[in-house]
Amino acid sequence: MSTNIVLDQFSNLVRNIIHHEWDPIGVADYSDEMGEYDGYIPSLLNMLEKGCTQKELFDYLWEIETVSMGLDGDKKMTEKISSRLHSLSSKISMANKKSTLGYLLIDYDPKKKCFISCEGDELGVTLQKEGGYEYYIHGSRDFIVKLYDDWIKTDQAVGELLTPKGKLLDLIPHPGNKYRIFSINGLFSGDSKSFKFNVIPYSNERHYALEYNIAKKNFVFAGYGVR
Repeated sequence: MSTNIVLDQFSNLVRNIIHHEWDPIGVADYSDEMGEYDGYIPSLLNMLEKGCTQKELFDYLWEIETVSMGLDGDKKMTEKISSRLHSLSSKISMANKKSTLGYLLIDYDPKKKCFISCEGDELGVTLQKEGGYEYYIHGSRDFIVKLYDDWIKTDQAVGELLTPKGKLLDLIPHPGNKYRIFSINGLFSGDSKSFKFNVIPYSNERHYALEYNIAKKNFVFAGYGVR
């Protein structure tokens, strides 16, 4: 897998950490647009790919806060964010070594009231539980798709791409203000490039489907009432 593709896959995760968790000037409360923060993402990705230390990340963010932005700075928060970012370094290194990606579709079973493997209860499938999830993971795959079982607002991610051991690879972003608040009624098709899932609008409008392109990190409308 090329380095550019790997970095592109992690860019949204880094962007989400910087915009929604670090956010030193507080713009996340008023807008979904990145604005000033976007310019820092390429440098952070480059540092992570080269295996930088947590201190180097801290120093970079601290200089932005206190010098570029002229703020007093929140040292405790910046240390927390630098630690969060540093944890991605090993994931980027591992992803660079992979030549292909495959994933297991996770679907919602209304009888069991949980997300389960579409391939059934086969060898290597293990039950995982956490918070609002209950889902099955197939241990032979490179990564899986997990979708959130809740009402999803425009400032929230739709779900996650995970390793078979449950480690976070990337966040699946919200498709944008056009789609507003909705819940997900399960995946129904997909391959290594994209997947489709059903959407229930909070406004009680017609149910519809969206298709997510994994590499491009974008959504397209996939029809009404699809299943």
